[in-house]
Amino acid sequence: MRKAVLPISVSQYKDKNEYQRQWRKLKPGYDKKMRNPEKVREAAWFRRYGITREAYDQMLEDQKGCCAICGTDEIGRGHEYFHVDHDHNTNKIRGLLCDKCNRGLGYFNDNPLTLHKASSYIRQHLYEIATDTKKAPKEGPDKDESSGS
Repeated sequence: MRKAVLPISVSQYKDKNEYQRQWRKLKPGYDKKMRNPEKVREAAWFRRYGITREAYDQMLEDQKGCCAICGTDEIGRGHEYFHVDHDHNTNKIRGLLCDKCNRGLGYFNDNPLTLHKASSYIRQHLYEIATDTKKAPKEGPDKDESSGS
């Protein structure tokens, strides 16, 4: 009769380091894969969105290396890649976005009505600033001193 192999648990070992050493012996290739950020990123793209590195590169080329919303070529906030923007209901990919645009859509919960209201709000205040007439400067000590009184 064969003895059952118990799953590894931290409690079987003296410390966490021993647990890690034993775990690495059982899964030798996994640790090396996790140390390669490119492989990790590509695996995440495929797992989350079903796209390969080649598909990502093609999307970036189609967008001329820029964000699909603002057109910047700066990715932002310490990221190495543009964010893959997708519809959270259908998981359909919409495009590649810089960090600011991706966060902006997230903060507005991908709601077109709210985004439209925000756009109208900004336009209204830009119009008010552009049409606001400059007020005459207030009279102050400089004005009194120059009059010679």
